[in-house]
Amino acid sequence: MTRKWINPRGNNCEFQMLENCNVDYYDQKLQNTNWQRLETNKDSSNCGLWVNSPQLKILVFADGGQVMTTCKDRNLFQVELDNISQLYSSRPSLIA
Repeated sequence: MTRKWINPRGNNCEFQMLENCNVDYYDQKLQNTNWQRLETNKDSSNCGLWVNSPQLKILVFADGGQVMTTCKDRNLFQVELDNISQLYSSRPSLIA
Protein backbone atom coordinates (compact mmCIF):
# COMPACT_ATOMS: atom_id res chain seq x y z
CA MET A 1 0.00 0.00 0.00
CA THR A 2 1.39 3.37 -1.04
CA ARG A 3 -0.04 6.74 -0.09
CA LYS A 4 1.19 10.13 -1.36
CA TRP A 5 0.54 13.65 -0.11
CA ILE A 6 2.04 17.11 0.28
CA ASN A 7 2.86 17.87 3.89
CA PRO A 8 2.08 21.21 5.63
CA ARG A 9 5.57 22.46 4.77
CA GLY A 10 4.96 21.94 1.04
CA ASN A 11 7.10 18.84 0.52
CA ASN A 12 6.12 15.60 -1.21
CA CYS A 13 5.67 12.56 1.03
CA GLU A 14 5.17 8.91 0.19
CA PHE A 15 4.19 6.24 2.72
CA GLN A 16 4.74 2.51 2.24
CA MET A 17 4.06 -0.34 4.62
CA LEU A 18 6.90 -2.88 4.53
CA GLU A 19 7.14 -6.41 5.85
CA ASN A 20 10.12 -7.91 7.65
CA CYS A 21 12.11 -4.67 7.76
CA ASN A 22 14.02 -3.10 10.59
CA VAL A 23 16.67 -0.44 11.04
CA ASP A 24 19.47 -2.89 10.24
CA TYR A 25 17.90 -3.47 6.81
CA TYR A 26 18.13 0.26 6.03
CA ASP A 27 21.61 0.61 7.51
CA GLN A 28 22.85 -2.13 5.16
CA LYS A 29 20.85 -0.97 2.14
CA LEU A 30 21.94 2.66 2.46
CA GLN A 31 25.57 2.13 3.45
CA ASN A 32 28.12 3.59 1.02
CA THR A 33 25.51 5.90 -0.51
CA ASN A 34 24.65 9.58 -0.01
CA TRP A 35 22.28 8.57 2.81
CA GLN A 36 23.35 9.35 6.37
CA ARG A 37 21.69 8.00 9.48
CA LEU A 38 20.64 10.51 12.10
CA GLU A 39 20.70 9.63 15.76
CA THR A 40 17.55 10.67 17.62
CA ASN A 41 15.99 10.07 21.02
CA LYS A 42 13.49 7.67 19.40
CA ASP A 43 15.99 5.24 17.83
CA SER A 44 15.30 1.53 18.21
CA SER A 45 15.35 -1.55 16.00
CA ASN A 46 11.92 -0.42 14.75
CA CYS A 47 12.60 3.29 14.30
CA GLY A 48 15.27 5.20 12.40
CA LEU A 49 15.85 8.32 10.34
CA TRP A 50 18.15 8.94 7.37
CA VAL A 51 18.85 12.01 5.22
CA ASN A 52 20.18 12.42 1.70
CA SER A 53 21.33 16.03 1.48
CA PRO A 54 22.28 16.03 -2.23
CA GLN A 55 18.84 14.67 -3.19
CA LEU A 56 16.99 16.71 -0.52
CA LYS A 57 15.31 13.58 0.85
CA ILE A 58 14.46 12.37 4.33
CA LEU A 59 13.54 8.77 5.13
CA VAL A 60 11.76 7.83 8.34
CA PHE A 61 11.16 4.19 9.23
CA ALA A 62 8.91 3.33 12.18
CA ASP A 63 7.07 0.14 13.09
CA GLY A 64 7.09 -1.32 9.58
CA GLY A 65 6.15 1.90 7.79
CA GLN A 66 8.39 4.09 5.66
CA VAL A 67 7.82 7.75 4.87
CA MET A 68 10.02 9.28 2.19
CA THR A 69 9.94 13.08 2.12
CA THR A 70 11.29 14.78 -1.00
CA CYS A 71 11.91 18.49 -0.57
CA LYS A 72 11.45 20.94 -3.41
CA ASP A 73 14.54 23.01 -2.60
CA ARG A 74 17.32 23.43 -0.04
CA ASN A 75 15.30 25.93 2.02
CA LEU A 76 12.40 23.49 2.40
CA PHE A 77 14.88 20.74 3.23
CA GLN A 78 16.12 22.88 6.12
CA VAL A 79 12.51 23.50 7.19
CA GLU A 80 12.00 19.71 7.34
CA LEU A 81 15.16 19.26 9.42
CA ASP A 82 13.95 22.00 11.78
CA ASN A 83 10.60 20.23 12.08
CA ILE A 84 12.39 16.98 12.92
CA SER A 85 14.26 18.83 15.67
CA GLN A 86 10.94 19.90 17.18
CA LEU A 87 9.40 16.43 16.88
CA TYR A 88 12.36 14.75 18.56
CA SER A 89 12.87 17.53 21.14
CA SER A 90 16.51 17.83 20.12
CA ARG A 91 18.51 18.27 16.97
CA PRO A 92 19.26 14.86 15.46
CA SER A 93 22.96 14.25 14.95
CA LEU A 94 24.71 12.27 12.27
CA ILE A 95 25.92 8.83 13.24
CA ALA A 96 29.55 8.42 12.24
